[in-house]
Amino acid sequence: MPDYFPAFLDLRGRRCLVVGGGAVADRKVHGLLQCGARVTVVSTALVPALARLVAAGRVE
Repeated sequence: MPDYFPAFLDLRGRRCLVVGGGAVADRKVHGLLQCGARVTVVSTALVPALARLVAAGRVE
């Protein structure tokens, strides 16, 4: 399966939910942020890169 989001959406300013806090979620969150999305992550644990984004206020 290709490594891209299978939809062409204008996500600027749109709220997006990512469930999970591992490496795959980290890649998805970074892609969504590059598209200008407002990202919320729901997980019991976060990889360090996601934890830094939360601490910086870039992700809820």
